[in-house]
Amino acid sequence: MKITNILLVEDDESFRSILAMILTGEGFVITEAENGLIAQDKLNKETFDLVITDIKMPKLSGLELLKWIKESKSTPVILMTGFSEILKTQEAYDLGADEFLPKPFEPEDVLGAIKNISTESNQIKNTDVDYLYCKVDIDQFITGREIAYNVYVRLSNIKYVKIANKGQDIPADRIPTLKSRGVDYLYLKKEDYKHYVGFTLDLAKTLNRSTTVSTEKKKKFLHQTGEIILEKLFVDGIDQHAFSQSKDYISTVSSLLYDSDDAINSLMRLYDHADFVYVHSLGVSMYAVMIANKLKWTAPRTLFKLAMGGLYHDVGKKEIDRSLLTKAKKDLSQSEVALLETHPIRGVDILGQLDGIESDIVQIVSQHHEAMTGYGFPMGLKGNNIHPLARVISVANVFCNVALPGPRHKAFTAPDAIKHMTDFHKDSLDITFFAALIRLFNLDPATYLGKDFDSDLKKVS
Repeated sequence: MKITNILLVEDDESFRSILAMILTGEGFVITEAENGLIAQDKLNKETFDLVITDIKMPKLSGLELLKWIKESKSTPVILMTGFSEILKTQEAYDLGADEFLPKPFEPEDVLGAIKNISTESNQIKNTDVDYLYCKVDIDQFITGREIAYNVYVRLSNIKYVKIANKGQDIPADRIPTLKSRGVDYLYLKKEDYKHYVGFTLDLAKTLNRSTTVSTEKKKKFLHQTGEIILEKLFVDGIDQHAFSQSKDYISTVSSLLYDSDDAINSLMRLYDHADFVYVHSLGVSMYAVMIANKLKWTAPRTLFKLAMGGLYHDVGKKEIDRSLLTKAKKDLSQSEVALLETHPIRGVDILGQLDGIESDIVQIVSQHHEAMTGYGFPMGLKGNNIHPLARVISVANVFCNVALPGPRHKAFTAPDAIKHMTDFHKDSLDITFFAALIRLFNLDPATYLGKDFDSDLKKVS
């Protein structure tokens, strides 16, 4: 459809005049209305190709005008919205709004929204675009600080709307208000999200290698990952909200690997070689992120490093014979134990082939079997000489070894798993992170660790 005549509805006279001037300069014929009631009157008397209206207006709101238009006219509608109107944006989409404009906006945003209503754009309007965006827990948006990226809301798998521009400030009361109204996530474009969490793989180098993975194979693998999370990683008693948050976060991190054949292929090969090791790795990644959230760690890069460290901590096992990985510990010879204990170093070598993997993630993989007592492997590091993120992964690793089913044992209940960890691993684990894990199941750490640890437990209260 060709758009020529536009009805512009906005109660702010100066803003309306500026927008009318921009559109007139682009060749559009503009009729102005200062509120929804006047707009209704003009729509009853004239025919317009498009209505652009604000949401918040006196006498008749933009939502009320939109509903009236969709019930009585066929005119497309663009709604002007903003961070404070997120919930109304969803309602507007459900009522049939054709496009949205975030306030404040640039002239190209207006022209882009108009273009999206053209016949040519409508040919691709039903395309699934979920893969282009990543969700971010709303708690990670800090009020009173300038936004570093454009921020979007998800209305459906085919429609995302920008509700805040890069460089805007988030008012101090905005995030708590949105949370109280049930908004749990906002969205960034995938490329922005990679910068946000520090995903620095050098794709220019990895794409030049011989390793290639088909799009369909990658999609299938990511779908399998989602199913594993839902079906195999939940442990009765876990805080439901914490689990749901972690599930969404790990799914988002996994989706970032889509663009790197080398990165995703190393995990796919691990899954093909020993699927139970990959299931375990997903579990470690999830429970490590839950521990971090319990400790109130919110830095995006820290959470990302933990998630990646969990996913890759056992990647070195893909080079060890599967039969050895399934063999009971009591049946292992000394040489077989020594071979198994090479998997952290093998993992470091594998990550070394991925250009741009951060050193913190490499250290997690290298040190996840080190112990606070100094009797771990492969380097025998002790206490605070072990990377703190590796210590978190170590707690999650031991828990998943006993709480999730494996080829050598049935799953323990959470209390039994924690008691087992207390009986056999307490001295080797970081007590602060172990206590945080216990609290995830609404259990009292003092019951398992003793009252002597009260001073340490305050760190995770």
